[in-house]
Amino acid sequence: MKRISLLALALICAYSSFAQNCKYKKNEVDKFTGKHVKQTKDKQVIGTFYTAGDFSVLKEGEDYFLVFDYVLTSYSNFKPHSIPEGSELVFLLVNGKTISAKSVATISGQSATLIGLPPLYTCKLKQVRYSITKDQLVELAKEEIKAIRFNKLTGEGNPDVVDNDIKRHNQDDIKALISCVL
Repeated sequence: MKRISLLALALICAYSSFAQNCKYKKNEVDKFTGKHVKQTKDKQVIGTFYTAGDFSVLKEGEDYFLVFDYVLTSYSNFKPHSIPEGSELVFLLVNGKTISAKSVATISGQSATLIGLPPLYTCKLKQVRYSITKDQLVELAKEEIKAIRFNKLTGEGNPDVVDNDIKRHNQDDIKALISCVL
């Protein structure tokens, strides 16, 4: 009995110290819907020269979403990209399985130019929400993530995909953010 009590105390302490590391953009009850809304602060989980992706997890009532802010860059000028409603975000797990989520609205990118020699052209896609189930989140929190793919449309309306490997520390960030809303 003493051993069980000590184990329970250790688990409570571990949970409390982890819960203190959760930082939220929102953690409130929506006054119109009465739903509890909890959204983690962003963490960058994609970071290459041509693509960056900041990630957060959102829970509205019993619904879960993955929220991304993407930045695409190029040395050649290009029309802003978009992510249509129903576009897939796919996680490739180390065991070969995939977990996919679908965007809930069409997001049009905003372009900008960073002045330099040569200039750098960017497209920002902000607050892209992907609907995901609680079971899928639990699986993402348990498994190792190898890569991520998001589908988009080019400025000319052509389908395109962006694949990125996920580094170990980014996997840990994804798992920590998921556990903050579960």
